[in-house]
Amino acid sequence: INAEYAGAVAVSSGDEYNFIKRAISGQKYIWTGGSGLNRSWRWDNGEPFRFTDWSHTGGNRRPQPDNREGNEACLAILNNFYRDGIKYHDVACYHEKPTICERSGGAGK
Repeated sequence: INAEYAGAVAVSSGDEYNFIKRAISGQKYIWTGGSGLNRSWRWDNGEPFRFTDWSHTGGNRRPQPDNREGNEACLAILNNFYRDGIKYHDVACYHEKPTICERSGGAGK
């Protein structure tokens, strides 16, 4: 059986992150496939959560993730939203944002 997974992007390396940063240059923000709370984060596709680039600031001017709204369980990449460059931010999941999806091969790929 050859299964494929398609879902929101899981950033697994600096090279992939640089690709994403170039791809979103015209966007304010995007969703990723990251979820969690505070310091316990995971990728929805099961990949290890190794590469991070959390912002040093946010709405409360505190380092990310800060769980500012009390329910910020989704990971977005914001494009200089807080004049901090393109960085990871924890965001409440009800916000509407574009998503970059990726496809990865399953068994046999």
